[in-house]
Amino acid sequence: MDPAVFDSLLGIGRFVLATTFLLLLTVPTAFIVGQMELKIMAQMQLRYGPNRVGPWGMFQSAIHGFKMLAKEDQTPDRADVPTFTLAPWMVFMAAAMSMLVIPFAPGIVAIDSEIGVIYFFAIIGLSVVGMLIAGWASYNKWALLGGLRASSQMLSYEVAMGLSLMGVFLVMQTLEPGAMVLWQGPNPLHWGWAVQPVAFVLFLFLWFRATFPRYRYDQIMRLGWKVFNQTSVIGMNTF
Repeated sequence: MDPAVFDSLLGIGRFVLATTFLLLLTVPTAFIVGQMELKIMAQMQLRYGPNRVGPWGMFQSAIHGFKMLAKEDQTPDRADVPTFTLAPWMVFMAAAMSMLVIPFAPGIVAIDSEIGVIYFFAIIGLSVVGMLIAGWASYNKWALLGGLRASSQMLSYEVAMGLSLMGVFLVMQTLEPGAMVLWQGPNPLHWGWAVQPVAFVLFLFLWFRATFPRYRYDQIMRLGWKVFNQTSVIGMNTF
């Protein structure tokens, strides 16, 4: 076999294998991260958190996932069926495909790209489109308003999150996730949030935020557009 053809087939095989592995990894990862959020936030807020389903409440997040899968799959009568069906897949695939550039260990990454961070944010942004399309395709004004609300809420902090990373890029001089991990090293004082004073202040603010009850929808929007965006620009200009 021609070496060029063999290399192409090997690359395609590695991509298919990595994609399949990540698709199988996405759902358990969502359960684990959801469970960690429930338990850690409960500890910060001085409450028990999940403690009924399984040992120490370990299966609470998994039960939530199975409950969602057990719900009736109903399509509105006047909905655009192909688009309505595609919308949740867009949200799921955005989460799954974003993991292609995440380095899990040295050499264990599906796509080792020099612009991996840009790819990550470009792909994860499809989840916003999926929510908006789900509301629009249902042919229901209330569902459309719900989709607009969800997408606008996500945009309100995704813009600030993207701007806040500009300081990280300027410090590390790279957009490759693997190189960013190696730059930080094992020392917590060398991590991205520690070497940026504004990022450290935001970290403390989010820690403070987790200690108190959740914001309302309008408060989250105001915080994203009127506080986080401006603070992120200040942090970017610091470097």
